[in-house]
Amino acid sequence: MAVVTNHFQRGETASAGADNSPQQAGAMSGATMRLSATKVRGRRVINYDNEDLGTVEDFMLDMTTGRLGYAVLACNGAATEKLFPVPVRALTIDTDGSRFMLNADTEMLKYAPGFERNDWPDTADPGWRSGVERFYSF
Repeated sequence: MAVVTNHFQRGETASAGADNSPQQAGAMSGATMRLSATKVRGRRVINYDNEDLGTVEDFMLDMTTGRLGYAVLACNGAATEKLFPVPVRALTIDTDGSRFMLNADTEMLKYAPGFERNDWPDTADPGWRSGVERFYSF
């Protein structure tokens, strides 16, 4: 199970259909939702202007902490096979639970740290990690 933090207000719930419905773990704001990684992979990523940014292609798990570190974003219309690591905490899930939201636009993503589909980075490199975190302001 992947763990995604969402920013629901007290009493709100999310539903995305019978077999895709995330389960809200608590009633407090900032409740943790547990979503199956297979259900999250392929989900659309949009920005707050409802612009389609791409899909969640894969995930990067931090084997030291056991936490999900990055969602790997495949952008729409990308001329290359470039993928973009996005810190999981930079994503929120929309109110119906069907898409992720990222505070970015397609122009910003042109400058985002990324890598080729067949040449993944050394994620243990602190310089690589800090570059990704700085880009998304974490």
